[in-house]
Formats: sequence, C-alpha cells, structure tokens
Amino acid sequence: MATLSRRCRWKSATIMATLATALALVTGVSVALAAGATGGAQASTASIAASAASAAQVATTTSATSPGIAPAMSCAGLTSLDLAAAVPGVPFEVTSATELAAGSNTLGNWAACEAKGVIAPQIHFEIKLPETGWQANYLQVGCGGLCGNVNVGNAPASAGCVPLTSGAFAVASSDEGHYQGGGLFSADPTLRADFGYKSDHQLAQAAKAVIERYYGQAADHAYFDGCSQGGHQALTEAQRYPTDFDGIIAGAPANNFTALNTFSHAWTAQSVYLGGGPATITNADLPDLHAAVLKGCGAPADGIIADPLSRTWDPAAIRCKAGQTSTSADYRTPRAARRTTRAVTRPSGPPPRPT
Repeated sequence: MATLSRRCRWKSATIMATLATALALVTGVSVALAAGATGGAQASTASIAASAASAAQVATTTSATSPGIAPAMSCAGLTSLDLAAAVPGVPFEVTSATELAAGSNTLGNWAACEAKGVIAPQIHFEIKLPETGWQANYLQVGCGGLCGNVNVGNAPASAGCVPLTSGAFAVASSDEGHYQGGGLFSADPTLRADFGYKSDHQLAQAAKAVIERYYGQAADHAYFDGCSQGGHQALTEAQRYPTDFDGIIAGAPANNFTALNTFSHAWTAQSVYLGGGPATITNADLPDLHAAVLKGCGAPADGIIADPLSRTWDPAAIRCKAGQTSTSADYRTPRAARRTTRAVTRPSGPPPRPT
C-alpha cells in the first residue's frame, strides 16, 4: 500500500484515507484532498478523506464500463495550437506530437499521442494521451533525485493497475525546469523555485489545458503519483496547491530536503566506508540484509513495517560466529558490517571507527 508519508504510527483514519486514495487511482473514483500547512523545511502530512458516495462507486465504476472518450482532434494538430495564453500566467507550447504504438508504451498496452512541450522559461514536459479507452482521468508523475530529465514511462504506485495499463489515464511529467543532472541549476533563483514548487503546479495547469483541447472536454479527475523526490513534490502540491489534484500518493517523500542532502547521504557514506576503507555493505548484501531485518522485526506477510521506531531489533542478532557461513536463508554479517548497519539505522553521533 502506498502511503501519504512515512510517519511512524498509523491511525485507522489515516489507513482508510490512504486506501481510498489508492482505490481512486485504480478505479477513477473521486476523493477529496485536505492538507495542513506548516513552516520550515519539514512538509506537513497530507490527509485524504473519501466521501461515502465515492466509496460506494468503487465496486461499480471501472474503466471497463465504457469504451472511452475519443480524441476530438488529430495528434499532429497539437503543435499548431496557440497555447501561450491558454493558462493565465503559464505560457507554454507543444513542440512535438507523434503517434506512439501500443507495443512501445511502457505504461500499458495502449496507443497514445505523445506530446512534448515547454513551459516558460524551460520546464520541459511530456504527456501521453490515450487514443482509445480514456476515462476522463489525468495522472501526473513525479521524478527522482534532482530530476533534470522527463520520465513519463513509469508510475511508481499505480504501475500495473488495470486502468493505467488500459489507457484510462492521460499521463504527464516534467524535468522540474532544468536539464542538468547535478545541482548547478540551484544557483538561479527562478530555476530553484521551479524545482522547489512551481513546476508541478504549472504542469498540472498546462496538461489539463492540453487534455481539454485534445479530447474536447476537461478531465473529470486528477491524481499525483510520486516517490522520493516525487514524494516531496506530492507533499508540496498538497500543501501549496491542494485543488490541483483529487488524490495524491506520496511515497518515501524526500521532504526534509536540506537535511537529507547535507547530512543523511554523507552519514551513510562515512558509515559504509569506515575509516576510508572498503565498503562494509555492498549492493549484493542488500536483499539478504533486508530479508533478515524484516524477519527480525516480525514483519507481517506483506513485508511492511508500519511503525519502525517500535521495533527493537539489533544487528548483533545476525552476527557471524566462529565457524558460521552466511547464506541467503541465514544471513550473517562480520563486525564491521554490523557497526555500519547500526550506524545508518540509529544515528546518534559520528560514524563508528572500525575495530
């Protein structure tokens, strides 16, 4: 289950609200979004409430009940539209529009009009518009890391959902206003604001305008799906522009951005390379270590630890004793790896020195 934010303790209302949002993405049923605003670097937790009427529609409203809404114009014709003033304060244009075969669509088996464009000054975006099966739904997808490229071929939480794979959603994403892989763009205040909060709001407005022109009618429902930096985008949308979307999924949100990039990454690096030596834990160790942690924490069958801080598991439980050999079924770690695991899961001071 996708969560709105990785808080430690879940209340029943939060669980039901998150479930309602996930169902909304799967079925197209509308949910109402409400968000509280707080200051500082830590974004507030978004809360979602589903109305009783919407919940009642879940069992009956699916993408299979309608053949879909057909386009009202040709795909190539999108490049001829004058969109500079279509959305007040959001000048944009569609720079290319080409037919995408169903077999080449990574989101599902549906042909699409693949439109690419730019929102001034340089927010590049892409939107996939289903040629058949569209159910008046819009899905906006977040990006990861520092972004810098457009990736509309992956929807983290809604991947594999039937409406998405059958073309019920028009799907869009952007590069957050820059094309550099690193953080050089942040030296410019305009590009910094685009990355921080403006680009997602402006993309939602521009994409909805394109959808309305292409199909001859507006989208009935709009949703956001993002993970990591995409989760940060999701919480920012909920806090700043709560009317942009009917439902939002914020997976693993990188919302405390300054602390994450200034301290957390450096801490992990120093903890893994103790004293500048070789890595104590490698990528090859992660699947077995993950399984050992879940087992030690008594995780349920779904593999989700809803309240990590309530667990008392200690890496010493998987120490490699004399004569033991580590296997996938019985994963064991040397002392240095255990110290690294303890440091990155319970940081309380400088990384431990190797002994």
